[in-house]
Amino acid sequence: DAAGRLTVKITPETRTEYRYDAADRLLEIRRRQHDAAEGGEPEVIRFSYDSAGNLLSEETAQGVLQNRYDVQGNRTETQMPDGRTLRYLYYGSGHLQQINLGRDVISEFTRDHLHREVQRSQGRLDTRRMYDRTGRLTRKLTCKGMRGVVPETFIDREYAYSGQDELLKKRHSRQGVTDYFYDTTGRITACRNEAYLDSWQYDAAANLLDRRQGETAQAGAGSVVPFNRITSYRGLHYRYDEYGRVVEKRGRNGTQHYRWDAEHRLTEVAVIRGSTVRRYGYVYDAPGRRVEKHELDAEGKPYNRTTFLWDGMRLAQECRLGRSSSLYIYSDQGSHEPLARVDRAAPGEADEVLYYHTDVNGAPEEMTDGGGNIVWEAGYQVWGNLTHEKETRPVQQNLRFQGQYLDRETGLHYNLYRFYDPDIGKFISGDPISLRGGINLYAYAQNPLSWIDPLGLTGEWVNPKDINFSQRTISPHDYAEIMRNGGWDWDRSPLRVIDIDGQLVSYDNRRLDAALEAGLDKVKVIRIDPNAPHPDSSTGKTWLQKFRERFRDRRNIKAGGIVPDKGLNSRPERTSRGCK
Repeated sequence: DAAGRLTVKITPETRTEYRYDAADRLLEIRRRQHDAAEGGEPEVIRFSYDSAGNLLSEETAQGVLQNRYDVQGNRTETQMPDGRTLRYLYYGSGHLQQINLGRDVISEFTRDHLHREVQRSQGRLDTRRMYDRTGRLTRKLTCKGMRGVVPETFIDREYAYSGQDELLKKRHSRQGVTDYFYDTTGRITACRNEAYLDSWQYDAAANLLDRRQGETAQAGAGSVVPFNRITSYRGLHYRYDEYGRVVEKRGRNGTQHYRWDAEHRLTEVAVIRGSTVRRYGYVYDAPGRRVEKHELDAEGKPYNRTTFLWDGMRLAQECRLGRSSSLYIYSDQGSHEPLARVDRAAPGEADEVLYYHTDVNGAPEEMTDGGGNIVWEAGYQVWGNLTHEKETRPVQQNLRFQGQYLDRETGLHYNLYRFYDPDIGKFISGDPISLRGGINLYAYAQNPLSWIDPLGLTGEWVNPKDINFSQRTISPHDYAEIMRNGGWDWDRSPLRVIDIDGQLVSYDNRRLDAALEAGLDKVKVIRIDPNAPHPDSSTGKTWLQKFRERFRDRRNIKAGGIVPDKGLNSRPERTSRGCK
């Protein structure tokens, strides 16, 4: 429309309409299939907000998800469509202190003077985190009876780093010692432990190479992966369509054929093993989140359904066959690191809380019950495949790298905006934010041990002096001290920026201000597609609309006027009523 808001999106398959209120907030998304029967009901998603612009509710076909907030804007409650309520308690600093499900404590967090987590409770277990002088995580010690006189060590992880902050060694009490080796650009070249030994070669664009290809690259022939599309790697063969999407994967274990929709989302997979063909389908909502996966019979009818409920852009719940369900709880509001899973065998039955124990990159390695007994454990290869997996009872733990969900029928990891293939360490379709995510549209991360990509987008490091602010005032913070002491986790909390006519503008102004105050020469950023849905609202309201809404915020107007489209180079003023 005249205000630059997206009002209609038309593809060869669907027509989607967006409706806003007077404050430029998205109220409704209405999507209809072109081939829908006359009078058929469209998909409708509705939203409501409080006076501060916080999302109060999201109504979908699965029900209503409702939120409550405190005066500082921290979310204090989330009520699920099934009536269960998650409650959050905070320290005066605004950092998370406790998570409850109804009246039951899920986890309680203890923090140091830099507000870093140093201990968490997980049923009968407690996990302590230790850091070195530069703020790097050096140990995660999980014990039974930590509050007692003689705690019993249950799981012990220790980490050692290079001077370039590369993870060199990991000691795991249940998996042994793992050593990592790197080239001069920080790429992992080898990994060695008792169960796993492997090495890798890359071309100039960080694509993994077979040994023969690696010899070609070392001979000075340059990149041998045209368009960064891997077609052959370690016995696997890939074929792409004209849009750069993988449409076929062949290997010793069979062949997979992929079908995509007009918005480059994977909608169907045919898995062929010998004379057996099994087909699977995937369904997405209007904001692009996968809300169902199922198997297809010979007539193309779905069965064996699993449905997914989302809280913003994080997976909140899955329901299998319409009966058993799993509710996911994360370590913090802005995190994709799983903390716990609450299983319910059938509607009306009692909940069981299972706890995640994660590696340095947030990938689950163990899952325990409330009594501190291991029910699932696994070890990882560097790029996400498992070296081993063991269950003491059926729990089917499918979370992998942060933001990823394993589809066991294909071996692919669903990563919100894309699918990740751990066999090649890459996505199987191009980056939806295009070159804003880097020149390699299929790259996951240079180092999967220290980088995460929960949205299926790509991060990069830039000088904070090259980034502008999106507001004139901010509320007080102590982030600079944490950054100065090396305690800031940039993988978990990067700067979200958009590119406006060549100028990067940050949505996270306090973090940018702190980075400048701390004298940092680089910060991790995620370049956001201006036309992508904004995750906090869980809607089709775009990032660009959220930026413009912030530019016109009344606090900016009071402090000097509407912020220009390219943001402000000057640091904002700190006020008790400033923006975030």
